[in-house]
Amino acid sequence: MAEAPILEIIPEIKALIAEKSWPGVNLLLGDVHPPDVAEHWDEFTREEKLAILRHGYVARAVDIFEELETERQVALIQLLREERAADLLDEMAPDERADLFAEFPPALAERFLRLMETEEAEDVRELLTHEPDTAGGIMTTDYAWCSVNSTVGEAIRQFRENFHEAEAVYFVYVLGENDHLEGVVTLRQLLLTPDSTSVREIMHTNLVTIPPEIDREHAARQCADYNLIALPVVDAGGEMLGIVTHDDVMDVLEEEAAEDLELFGAVIPGDEDRSYLRTPVLQHCRARIPWLVVLLFLSSISALLLLHYEEVMKSGFDLMWYGLLFSLTPMLCATAGNAGTQSATVVIRDLATGDLDVGEIGRVFAKELLVGLLMGLILAACGFTRALFSKNITLEHALIFGGIISISIFLTIAFATTMGALLPLIVKRVNLDPAVMSSPLLATVIDNVAILIYFSVGIAALMHLAPGDITP
Repeated sequence: MAEAPILEIIPEIKALIAEKSWPGVNLLLGDVHPPDVAEHWDEFTREEKLAILRHGYVARAVDIFEELETERQVALIQLLREERAADLLDEMAPDERADLFAEFPPALAERFLRLMETEEAEDVRELLTHEPDTAGGIMTTDYAWCSVNSTVGEAIRQFRENFHEAEAVYFVYVLGENDHLEGVVTLRQLLLTPDSTSVREIMHTNLVTIPPEIDREHAARQCADYNLIALPVVDAGGEMLGIVTHDDVMDVLEEEAAEDLELFGAVIPGDEDRSYLRTPVLQHCRARIPWLVVLLFLSSISALLLLHYEEVMKSGFDLMWYGLLFSLTPMLCATAGNAGTQSATVVIRDLATGDLDVGEIGRVFAKELLVGLLMGLILAACGFTRALFSKNITLEHALIFGGIISISIFLTIAFATTMGALLPLIVKRVNLDPAVMSSPLLATVIDNVAILIYFSVGIAALMHLAPGDITP
């Protein structure tokens, strides 16, 4: 049967729930993708949601339950009868189940662990020993395997009998004594090889593996770099612990990208399991206000610099120059901030994708300096042209002003591009997230330097080129 659009059948599902026609509810739920049900979960009342989880086929209910935000899962599981809650927890994918238990208060976690099957409960305890941001924290222990001493026929028979729910079923991992990972075979190999052939003869032994303590972002990058559907996780002794699957990789990359975007926008990363509209106002405020306070004080430095140079210009130069220089200060600062942000964005992107390493800081500096000098020349010409169109000044003054603004732009852009590229690398070198060099923070710092460069160049130029405009 073709998949039905969820919005078309929600009224029918609600009507069947009201009639307590559970076979009909299950029939309709079987016609929609679980992610679609989860996306429109709020279309159902609290009682209807519980009815779907209580009376739906366990496999279908679990598929829907796993798609919900963790916060919702925690709230719903506590409202189910203990037997039903245990059924759902037993059927969940090991990694999804461990993520849920990590959110439980200790007493609640112990309560549910006592209700679950012994093997599944022990699996949860084992997975919870790993930090959530490591490969061990996102791996699943539900994978297909066979003994290194098996024949192809025995491996196929074991697969059919035991691994109906296994993840990444394109591969069968070959284990030796004490679950030592010896190799891997594909289902295609098994199906096309005579049953009497030893698995040892056809297995691949040149494996890409990762330790459980490795950072989850690095594990995801390994999967992407080697185009793997799954990546085996093994301990120091070579014992197979689990696998990181492609869906885990996609989740990690999505979460890391969202976190980097928030950091680069000067927002403290929040709960990735909670959408924007469902995040409380106070939490939004807590995520944004710290950076804004920092930026407020950094911006005040710009104000102090401008006040200082205002006094210098008023006391030592014709008031015309004071007005001219201050008129293009916003343009200079904005251009420099944008240039720095561009460089930082390019570098942070390549650091995130693994195309750039902190050891290449010298090459990055040289390249961005050249880029900055070239862009500085182009923008300096544009700034010179803009200065020529200033109103109510003579051609001589316009040329002097054009020289000041063009030299300032040239120096400022060269500085902004190099610093925008180097600061993320420096932050990465000290083991912090390079995205912490947020766009507003970088732009604010560069604004201060741009003001220093601009007025230093302007005062020096006026002293040499327009001595007649100096106030005695």
